[in-house]
Amino acid sequence: MPVPLQDLLKYVVIVLVWLMFLRISRAIWVEVRSDTRRMSKTKTPEVSAVARIEGPTKLKQAVDQPILENSTKGAEVLELQRTDGTKERFSVNDEVTIGRAGGCSIRLDDSYVSSIHARIWRETGGLFIADLASTNGTLVNSKKITTKMTLHEGDLIEVGKHRFVVSS
Repeated sequence: MPVPLQDLLKYVVIVLVWLMFLRISRAIWVEVRSDTRRMSKTKTPEVSAVARIEGPTKLKQAVDQPILENSTKGAEVLELQRTDGTKERFSVNDEVTIGRAGGCSIRLDDSYVSSIHARIWRETGGLFIADLASTNGTLVNSKKITTKMTLHEGDLIEVGKHRFVVSS
C-alpha cells in the first residue's frame, strides 16, 4: 500500500475516534444537563408515591389515584424520624421501596442511600424487609441485614441517615 494512502487512513481513523469521543461526551453532557434542569424546575418532594398520614386518621395523597380513609386499617406504618426532629408516617399496604430513585415509594435525598436501597412488603406471615444490594446496607435494630427479615412492631430500620420505626 502506498505511503500517502496509509497516512490518509491514519488521519481518517484519528478523526473518527475523535468524533466518537465528542459524540459520547455530548450525550453525557445532554443527559446531565437535562437532569439538572428538570431538578431545578420541579422541586421534587423528598417522599413520593405512598400515602402520607398527617394525623391519626387524616390522609393526604402523594400519587394521582385516591386513597380511602380506611386504607391504613390493619396496615403497618413506617414512621420516619428526621434529623430536625420532625416525624412523617407512611402506610405499608402491599409493598414499599426505599431509595433515592424517583420511582421509589419512599424517596430519600441522602448520599448514603442507594438508588433502590430496600424493599418492605407484606406476605401472609407478616411484614418483611430486604436490602436490595445497597452500598451502605440496611440496619434493623442496629444489625445489618443480608437476607429477608420479618419486621415487628417497634423495630428500628436505618437507611442511610434516616430512621424508621415500625408501628401498627
